[in-house]
Amino acid sequence: MQTRPLNYQSFSNMKTFRIGRASDSDILCTHLEVSNNHADLIEENGSYTLVDHSRNGTFVNGSRIHNSSCRVHYGDAILFAGKERLNWNLVTKSRVGTVPSSGNYGGSTYNQKIAPFSVASMVCGISSLVLSVSTIVALVLAIVGLALGVSGTRRIIGQEQLYKGIGMLRAGKICSIISLAINGIVIVFCIILFGAIGLTLFSYL
Repeated sequence: MQTRPLNYQSFSNMKTFRIGRASDSDILCTHLEVSNNHADLIEENGSYTLVDHSRNGTFVNGSRIHNSSCRVHYGDAILFAGKERLNWNLVTKSRVGTVPSSGNYGGSTYNQKIAPFSVASMVCGISSLVLSVSTIVALVLAIVGLALGVSGTRRIIGQEQLYKGIGMLRAGKICSIISLAINGIVIVFCIILFGAIGLTLFSYL
């Protein structure tokens, strides 16, 4: 997704950002399933309305709108044709040159939420790595950490910009995977070692 010099219509305090694959779009999308004139994002007195004109629809926070309009807020997850996401940075940089990280913007409160299971996944993952010598405990923690990390990631797909702590989810999954690998090696080594000891003892009988 790219930005183009603004070519909006102005009526009083209303500004319209045209979105689509057409070369003169204010926000240019490149995916083939996005229509040339896919949607308009209308800003009026700090509030945003999204108007869909497309063949394949637009998704707002997971809900589809098709040839209709709805009120949207800064930070909402907006997917055109379910493929290409609106980068709010393009809108705000074009409009005011800065991007707010939190607080009041456009009449709505934009506060990122902590990604689901991010803290728990990271804690389990790191703990399993630290306790990797204690195979059973570390194995359980690694499995829980990986499961939480995967579950949390699935819950925020397409809405990543609404959440913080995504790095903790990744860290939890990575640590859990490493711990599982270490524990797997330890388990295999123990099986081989005890098998060798057993064979040696059997040979003396």
